[in-house]
Amino acid sequence: MWACGFVLALLTLSCASKSKPQPTHRTLTVLLLPRQLPLFSGALAKAFSAELPGVDIKFIQKEGSTDYEKDLQAGDVDIAFVLADTAYLAFVGQLDGRRYDRLRGIAALDPYPLFLIVRGNSSVRDVEELRGQRVNAGAPGTVTGDIAIKALEIKAVVSHYGFETAAAKLSAGTLDAMFVVGNFPRNRIRDLLRQGARILPMSQASIARLHRNYPFMRGMVIPSAEFGNGPMLTIALDRLVICRAGLDEDLVYGVTKALFQSLPDLSTLDTALRQMNAEDAPATPIPLHEGAARYYREQAANE
Repeated sequence: MWACGFVLALLTLSCASKSKPQPTHRTLTVLLLPRQLPLFSGALAKAFSAELPGVDIKFIQKEGSTDYEKDLQAGDVDIAFVLADTAYLAFVGQLDGRRYDRLRGIAALDPYPLFLIVRGNSSVRDVEELRGQRVNAGAPGTVTGDIAIKALEIKAVVSHYGFETAAAKLSAGTLDAMFVVGNFPRNRIRDLLRQGARILPMSQASIARLHRNYPFMRGMVIPSAEFGNGPMLTIALDRLVICRAGLDEDLVYGVTKALFQSLPDLSTLDTALRQMNAEDAPATPIPLHEGAARYYREQAANE
């Protein structure tokens, strides 16, 4: 009788242990460009750890930002910092003909300028005058320059060199113009200007035409102190934080909250973030993840 009771107790404990849910250990994979990793990983890890206890944060780096959307769509990574152009084009199926429907927005960050730099002895004063000239659209795997060339209807001989190669060719006179996204170190752009190159301002008409076809691009005024000349108008596009659709709502809510808590630290490391307008953060060109949307609703209700 005693043995039967002991066996019954063991069976009861066994069933109870099977029915009790076991805590899941989660890993959040964040994809960054190599130049972003040393800037962002420390501040983000600190904020994520405080807001998301029990979640391991894994940072990985990768060149070629157009691959980021592919990695998110495939579920290989969870969060990525990207530019608005590739995110939008991927989501609507215009990046490579495939629709990346699993992309979701977390936040629109700072506007990034897109500079068009021409060689020093060039007579070009307007984008219309670049017809037939040699224009670098950016490194392979980037689309920003290609979009600008298409939208501005620049009939040019287009190349795809990395920044350093393009800068050397511009200085040597074997390249007439190059597009540079503003996340490159400004001192390298200043080096080109000291060698005689010029930033070509965009006209309001050109920017209006570009924005009409590609709403994620807009005009931006570069202050006179930036490069030692008068204020100028150029193209800008937002940097985004995006994620994959399958992430848990509470997890993305915590990520969004942690992101905003880390902004003071991030902006001391990447001064471009000081231009971020928090009111525009929900205005991503792709649908917001529900976790991020809940965070913004709560913030609006508390104002």
